[in-house]
This record gives sequence, structure tokens and C-alpha cells, in this order.
Amino acid sequence: MDPVIADSAGNLLHLVERSAFVGFWRLDMRHQQLYWSEQLARLHGAPADYTPTYANALCHFVKEHRAELDARMRACHEKGTPFDVEVQVDSLQGRRIWVRCVGQPLRDETGEIIGAEGLVQEIAPAGHAIGTLLRHTVSMGGSLGSGEAFATVDKQGRISYANEQAEQLLAPAGEMLIGRYIWSFFQKRARLSLEERFRHALEKRQTIELEEMDAQVSHWLELRGFPSARGWRCTCAT
Repeated sequence: MDPVIADSAGNLLHLVERSAFVGFWRLDMRHQQLYWSEQLARLHGAPADYTPTYANALCHFVKEHRAELDARMRACHEKGTPFDVEVQVDSLQGRRIWVRCVGQPLRDETGEIIGAEGLVQEIAPAGHAIGTLLRHTVSMGGSLGSGEAFATVDKQGRISYANEQAEQLLAPAGEMLIGRYIWSFFQKRARLSLEERFRHALEKRQTIELEEMDAQVSHWLELRGFPSARGWRCTCAT
């Protein structure tokens, strides 16, 4: 490959990492080596040249998520099963953050699986001010018990994805969530003003944070939304 093109490709990769809050990793089981990109190290609050030891590959993930990740990693490098999960990590400064961890089998030139590789993406990007909402997440002994309720919202304000915790919180009776407008989960008398607020924030690609009674007027529903390429990434709690 032309060295100029190769250098340009490398620069583009660094640009993607920084703009999408993504870091790349590679776990070589054959040589027992772990590689982190510079951006992945920065995501963990570490120097650019930092990489954990092979034996401590999962040490930065919170304890309650390590068993699942270890099982996913084993299935990936033993059976070639890719994975895509939402987990929490602790930075070197003690900041706990939600990330999306994606992995696929790492193969040698013959096609044999020799490990796993993938990316880690911060769900709530660094640099956004931490608010006072979401007091009851798993890290603070919250009511959901197994993690934060997380959903994605498209540019029209409709839910496009919801994890299990979000389904339990927003649709405890098993109602369909996908396609519903995010403001429909709040009490009726507040929906019109909330719809205007949501649409404005989506149009301007702004972060939103609010606390309002739910549709059944039975408890307060807290929500934080972070702009993404397709709309918002949202976390919510009661």
C-alpha cells in the first residue's frame, strides 16, 4: 500500500475513535497478548500507551459484569461467536461509565481463531456534565438491581431500542416499546410541553435532562438523553 494512503488511513482511524468515543482492542490467545488503542486507554483515564496485562484483561470492568464478559470472550475465541453487550467500567480515576463492548473472533492467515478483537464505545460521552438524576442505578443500589435502563431514540422521538431494564421500567405489563414516542411515557398534562422540549433538543442535538411524573402518575420518571448520529442515547430511572 502507498505509505501516504496508509498514513491517511491511520489518521482517519484516530479521527473515528475520537469523534465516536470508540476505542479498539485485540486479545491474542495464542501469544497471550492484549492490545489497546490510545483512545481506549484515554477512555479509561489512562496514559495513551497504557494496556492492562493479559491476565488482567477484564480488570477495569465492574465486578458484576466480568463473569458475563468472560463467558462472551470464551465463546468468541472458542466457537467464533460474536458479541455486543452493554456493561460498566471503572476509570483509573474511579469514574464509573456505561459502555458498549463489541467483539468478534480474531483469525490468523489460515482462518484459525486465535483470539478476539473489537471495540468499546462510551454510551454517555465524556465531557457532558454529570447531573443530579439517575440516583437509583445499580452502582448506587437501585431498584432495577442489574443495571441502568437504556434506550435509543430516533430523530422523530420514537424508541428504536430498549434493553431489558428499560422494558421493565417503561412497560412493566409487557407493552410494545419500539416505535413509541418517548414523551408518551410521561403524564398527560405534561406531554405537550415535553414533546416541544424533546423535539427542540433533538433538532439542536442537545443533551436533555428532566424529571416528571410517569403516565400512570404513580412515580417520578427521570431521564437523560445524549445526542447521537441517529437521535439520542437515553438512560432513565425512577
